[in-house]
Amino acid sequence: MLSMAGIYFHIPFCKTRCSYCDFFSSVSETDISKIIKAEIKELELKKEYLNNEIINTIYFGGGTPSFISEKDISVLLNAVYKNYKVCDNPEITIEVNPDDINIQKAKTYFSFGINRVSMGTQSFNDDILKFLDRRHDSKQAINSIEILKKSGFNNISIDLIYGIPNLTNKVWEKTIEAALTLNIQHISAYHLSFEKGTKIHNQLKTKEIFALHDDESVNQYNILCKKLKNNSFEHYEISNFSLPEFNSKHNSNYWQGKKYAGIGPSAHSFDGNSRQWNVSNIEKYLTGIYLEAGYYEKENLSLNQKYNELLLTRLRTNKGITDKEIFDNFGEIFLTHFLTEIKLLTNCNKIKITNNNNYGISEEDWFISDGIIAQLCKI
Repeated sequence: MLSMAGIYFHIPFCKTRCSYCDFFSSVSETDISKIIKAEIKELELKKEYLNNEIINTIYFGGGTPSFISEKDISVLLNAVYKNYKVCDNPEITIEVNPDDINIQKAKTYFSFGINRVSMGTQSFNDDILKFLDRRHDSKQAINSIEILKKSGFNNISIDLIYGIPNLTNKVWEKTIEAALTLNIQHISAYHLSFEKGTKIHNQLKTKEIFALHDDESVNQYNILCKKLKNNSFEHYEISNFSLPEFNSKHNSNYWQGKKYAGIGPSAHSFDGNSRQWNVSNIEKYLTGIYLEAGYYEKENLSLNQKYNELLLTRLRTNKGITDKEIFDNFGEIFLTHFLTEIKLLTNCNKIKITNNNNYGISEEDWFISDGIIAQLCKI
């Protein structure tokens, strides 16, 4: 079976910054054309990085990819096909904001071969959207999804956020119900985090706002799981739910330890043995790309790190991990460590064993999975 790999483009531009976002981005348009040229150059520099593996997923993330022109997206896509082997009918995803979408743009994306859209909806409650400093309202989000469907898209994902200060269970339930009426195929739902440097982190520090109690957050997570399960959505990764056959292939590649090349400022790459990450600075990125040096840092992974990463990624998913995979990848010593530690967790029902010795974290404990996985890791 041929190995497959992915390409991720980081488009580091947004119209405005949302109150919770700590992703690297700029609200200035002056460097867009320079970044596009530099990302094409980086694609060329990374031609050997994926060891000639066939590309089966391409993902435009950000930032806000829908903020730049359709022509720029087309140029980047063409550069992938020019420099890499791409499979027939790859999954090509673009992240969009509701306020950027119109019928002409959506149809243009579809004509490029983009076949999956991930929309940053976050909520269908206008008060919550204002609190998050989103530029759209609920009506605009709904209209944008209808535009995407009319333009030919039948693989649409939306992002939702819970655990927001003052978000009641009633409002959260209505948000999920609103999403389910739209006949979309995928939902990514994330708990709000208060990252340093963000507006909401400062509001938390000054006690302008207060975080939800952990019990309330767990309650909202459980509401989410129950409602989506009752509507035929598979909970296939901690934060991701899809209808059958509509899971994100690109993100699933990450969790399966497949190789990927990250293109653009702050983008990460993985070749199976090392990780590298580009500088989170537009000027340094541009300078480094044209010098062909100094635009990224690199870490070669030890056997322990590879083992820990396998656990961290696989146990995030409903597929879990088998003892055979541990043995095949790491040998007897690691398998012994794994089985010793896993026994303690199975005894207290934090790890479930299914047929074929498949080990996984049950859905109700995914919310606290980091602590569970940490107990299995090898230092």
